[in-house]
Amino acid sequence: MGNVSVPGVPPIAYYKRERIKIYSLIDVKGIGSGTAKNLAKNGVNSVDGLLKSDPEQLATKISGISSKMINEWQANAKTLLGA
Repeated sequence: MGNVSVPGVPPIAYYKRERIKIYSLIDVKGIGSGTAKNLAKNGVNSVDGLLKSDPEQLATKISGISSKMINEWQANAKTLLGA
């Protein structure tokens, strides 16, 4: 996946190997544009925001999304960032 933007979902920059890499929520494995929009509607507008969110609390706000799934996205986001 490249650096694809989703309307209403701002990307976040991370420094990696002396290059600036811009990641959007849809760069996280398992998150598509529809899910990214739903996350944004619930206050999660970036990869950093996803990592800082409480899975249990966020799962109650988005229909059909479990805290387990959010935990997986957070793990995928950490992998994406090389953390």
